[in-house]
Amino acid sequence: MVGKRAENDTHKLTILTMIREQKEVLFGKFSSDMENQNKEKAWNEVLLKSQSIGICNGNRDWKFLRDKMYGVWKSRTLEKRDKARKTGEGGGTTVCLTAVDNLILDIIGKDSPTVEGINIPQTGVPSPITRHHEQTSESEEFVDEAVPVPSTSVSAVSSCAVKNNSLGRKQFCKNSRGDLLKRKRELQVKLLELEVYYKKLKCYSLERDLGLPHGSTATTATRSVSSSAILSKL
Repeated sequence: MVGKRAENDTHKLTILTMIREQKEVLFGKFSSDMENQNKEKAWNEVLLKSQSIGICNGNRDWKFLRDKMYGVWKSRTLEKRDKARKTGEGGGTTVCLTAVDNLILDIIGKDSPTVEGINIPQTGVPSPITRHHEQTSESEEFVDEAVPVPSTSVSAVSSCAVKNNSLGRKQFCKNSRGDLLKRKRELQVKLLELEVYYKKLKCYSLERDLGLPHGSTATTATRSVSSSAILSKL
């Protein structure tokens, strides 16, 4: 637990140092689009660093980092500072400012009256998640970790995927068989047409040899052959 907290504090100091170095841009009140774009770009740089060291999820945006994550850190520091200033609450671990606290106070100004005791993001609306974390113990660290997916959910999804794949294969096989049967019938008809044509040619040759009128024998013979052949094949 101590090692994890120390690691989190190290990561916080890294991010807070970046924020302090660019605080004029990150927290400045700008009116032009270009200046606001520069502010957003600076926050995105801090966000990328937070994600790279593992204290912020990859699906978060820079506003979450500013209003939620940094907001919680700042709120805890201000709460400890306020307690330390009250009569009868001096000393004790609950009001002992850490390196993280001192760096946050350096960012916002140690005697800033506008942020004392409460975290108000730049949108002007107090953050609900900040109020929740103000009530948690000091030993809890706010890091944006991914929520694990229950194994039962994974099993259900896997089962559903297997079922869908099975149904898809059955439908594919059914469609394939239908296509093959259709193609088979087409080829059978084509073969019968060729057989009829071949017999016509033989009849024409026989008529020529016997001196019969052209087409008299072929028409009757091929009509009979065609009808009987098609009926026998189908």
